[in-house]
Amino acid sequence: MVTNASSVYGSPLLPPPADPVLTPLPPLLSHPMLPDYILTIIGPIIAYWALSIMFEIFDYFDWFAQYRIHTPVEVMMRNRVGKKEVAWWVFIQQVLQMGFAYVLSYLEGEEMTGFEQQEQYEMYLRVVGVEGLLVNGLMLLGINGVGLEQKIGTGVVSLGGLVKGLKVVGLGGIAAGTSGDWRMVVASVLYWGIAPAMRLWTALFILDTWQYFLHRLMHTVPALYRINPPL
Repeated sequence: MVTNASSVYGSPLLPPPADPVLTPLPPLLSHPMLPDYILTIIGPIIAYWALSIMFEIFDYFDWFAQYRIHTPVEVMMRNRVGKKEVAWWVFIQQVLQMGFAYVLSYLEGEEMTGFEQQEQYEMYLRVVGVEGLLVNGLMLLGINGVGLEQKIGTGVVSLGGLVKGLKVVGLGGIAAGTSGDWRMVVASVLYWGIAPAMRLWTALFILDTWQYFLHRLMHTVPALYRINPPL
């Protein structure tokens, strides 16, 4: 399928990259006490408390009250627990969260780099395969898929197309490594842009879902919300 797809457009497949040489990923910070796996563990905790303190300040000074979902009067009428109890159960949640994150980071091992070109090339082969399926599907429908593909490919390469878009968003280095093949441009966008964004969204969804259901459990199980903190 890949061979047919490459011959439809008339341009050969780009050669595969050299065998990857893996090296340890440089740390985000050079401090020996803050390796990357520690940052991934404490990062959400720091973000939580920073935002909580910010909203507590807003509440104390009654700032932006018109944008609240629930009015201050409505909140005061509800059966609320004290801030000490809330902080205690937040602490328990975050201990569980940090423990789980530590186990995951331990199982993953050391972060390595050097495989990116190989993975990008594999993405490129998938794009070529999908290209062939689309062209063949258009031809079955009586549409000149070959001519349409040639126009699209020529336009992307000659007018800058996606390559120009890559440069606009600061990914000019990726665009420079596409060798004029629009399929590699698409693969670069998928590999460096769309795929990381989807992974980030998935991680945020899992974290938010975990927090929601654990929070809900603490409101619905009496044995949980009746336990007082030790302080």
